[in-house]
Amino acid sequence: MTDFLNQADDPAAKREILAAALRRFTRQGIVGTSIRDIAHDSGFTNPALYKHFSSKDDLALRLFQRCYAWMTAELDTALDSADSDEERLDALLRRYLGMLDEQLDAVLYVNENLQRFWPEVPAELRDRTVVTIVREIVGTGVPGNPQNWVVAVVGLLSQTARMMHLGGLEGPAIERLDDFRAIVRGMLG
Repeated sequence: MTDFLNQADDPAAKREILAAALRRFTRQGIVGTSIRDIAHDSGFTNPALYKHFSSKDDLALRLFQRCYAWMTAELDTALDSADSDEERLDALLRRYLGMLDEQLDAVLYVNENLQRFWPEVPAELRDRTVVTIVREIVGTGVPGNPQNWVVAVVGLLSQTARMMHLGGLEGPAIERLDDFRAIVRGMLG
């Protein structure tokens, strides 16, 4: 289910095209996917795709922005009810692992294409990132450079998505929550 990709005013064709593009881009990469592939998978023609997106690159960027906005909104919502840093860390891990189980392709797509699309992300999306969210939680009270701890936690999370996609880790990801808590708490001291 990819409802998070859809906006209220999206026609059915656009919704199907976005979902088909996410599947193809995640499995074959953007370069390895053609407009014809996406049109075929979505059940619409190439002209229908161009009605909604000016190019494959435009489609890839818009897809990235929707996946990215979904991820940060989900994490922020999960953190809203947490009071302490420990509760916030637990909420972050729980929700991130849940997102891997619900929308692995979306999380992987963001992780794998962050460098490519970051310069084109609108300012309102740049203000809130997975890095800033993690920094708020682990950025204080840790020995040494807090940025190193942020890198370690973000790396653990993003690499988990990659390994699940490649079959190196089997799901459901949420079953790793206790282990991840222990790993992160061990890292943070």
